[in-house]
Amino acid sequence: MRTHCPHCNGPCTIRKTTQVSSTYREVTLTCNNTDCGYVFVASVSPVRTLSPSSIPDPDVNIPISTHIDRRALVKALSE
Repeated sequence: MRTHCPHCNGPCTIRKTTQVSSTYREVTLTCNNTDCGYVFVASVSPVRTLSPSSIPDPDVNIPISTHIDRRALVKALSE
């Protein structure tokens, strides 16, 4: 995962990750620009499903992307 500093737009390095739940992770990042030195926490969370899991967890509900052909998906999963 690459991200840039929201202040100086320099590259950042991930220093720590914390799994908060099965669908939410917090990531601590540090700006690589020593003149900036910004340290921050970002969140990572699934937003939509592009390809469903072959071993889905019934407790995880992430919506299917609107660009997916649902009829074709249902057909493929039923085969």
